[in-house]
Amino acid sequence: MNTFGGLAKTTNGGTSWQLQLNDTYRPKKIFMLNNDTGWVLSNEATTRLYLTTNSGQNWNLHYTFTMPGAGDIFFTDRDTGWATGGTTGIMKTTNGGSAWFTQTNPGTVAGGSKIFFIDNDRGWIGVFANRMLATTNGGINWGIQTTPANVNYSVIFTDTLNGWAGTNILIHTTDAGGPITYIGIEPNSNLIPAFNLKQNNPNPFNPSTNIRFEITKPSRVSLQIFDILGEEVDELLDYEKHSAGSYDITYEAGDDLASGIYFYRMTAWTEDKKEIFIDSKKMILIK
Repeated sequence: MNTFGGLAKTTNGGTSWQLQLNDTYRPKKIFMLNNDTGWVLSNEATTRLYLTTNSGQNWNLHYTFTMPGAGDIFFTDRDTGWATGGTTGIMKTTNGGSAWFTQTNPGTVAGGSKIFFIDNDRGWIGVFANRMLATTNGGINWGIQTTPANVNYSVIFTDTLNGWAGTNILIHTTDAGGPITYIGIEPNSNLIPAFNLKQNNPNPFNPSTNIRFEITKPSRVSLQIFDILGEEVDELLDYEKHSAGSYDITYEAGDDLASGIYFYRMTAWTEDKKEIFIDSKKMILIK
């Protein structure tokens, strides 16, 4: 049997291969989370995502992307993943790829852009024009890092500091890629690590939960709640002045909020309105 492309599996280090998907599927990205669970991004008439939970014995159509040319996928666990490419640029899933929502795109993601996440919060996307995209909060905010190479489509990290990227040449970082500049936000080189946003408690919650944050100097603080699509659903603090200290805010979900995953984001500014801290965390409402 002759085949051109498709997907094959080996269990003996590459000595022999067994065909699992034929060349009709034209896989262009394979991502295996473990020996059993994995995804294939297939470039057919449309870009499709296939899922296996039995080491590739069966591959089932899981999602069809409406954006053209989806180029890469990356998952950090069975539920959480990202995709790049096409006109949308960056999308995220929190249910294993059954549904996707758009994340903020600084406007430089291309079809060849690759994704790498070291954990659920910290990730990078390789782009061009001497840039790398980076996030420290799971993609709620994507910012720009400056690189010495013009094109950096491929990217990989071995820990939170050490990474490599490149296309025509190879570049290396030992400080997580350096400062991140956010569009419309001050570079987070001004970030004060002692500022702290705690995980809400209890979590999951119904209908109320406690959110604690700590600030080390007088600041103006905003605290917002977002749904899984990134839409603001509530605002607990609106640029309010606080002295240094620890604060507890009780959040009570309204009757109009459905069960599901939400995010809360804290932003703090000094009195001169220069942003010095931003952080987000996930919480789960169960009714």
